[in-house]
Amino acid sequence: MEFTFGAVLGILQIILQSIAVYFSYKIYQFNRLRQGWLAITFALIFMTFRRITALLIEMKYISSFVGWFAPLDRIILPFIISVLLLIGFWTMPNNFEDFEVIEKKITKKIKKK
Repeated sequence: MEFTFGAVLGILQIILQSIAVYFSYKIYQFNRLRQGWLAITFALIFMTFRRITALLIEMKYISSFVGWFAPLDRIILPFIISVLLLIGFWTMPNNFEDFEVIEKKITKKIKKK
């Protein structure tokens, strides 16, 4: 097994991508933007899977032109990733609040008490 510079970087990318999945999942658990972060987490998982397949091609364990694999790697996975990212980011902005709005709400609650 020969490790080229590209293979070493590929392994590093998979490790970093897996850490990103972990943090995205932690944000999903503790955030009120749950649907958005869940979609982002799944997109990152699919991105990690795609990075693994790219590394396997780089290391010549699989061919990029084997039957169903080429459309899966080049069309289907990128499409799924794009849809999940769109869903994730589309659901989030409605839940973000401007600090002025938050300050006004807090001020109203304090005045009531």
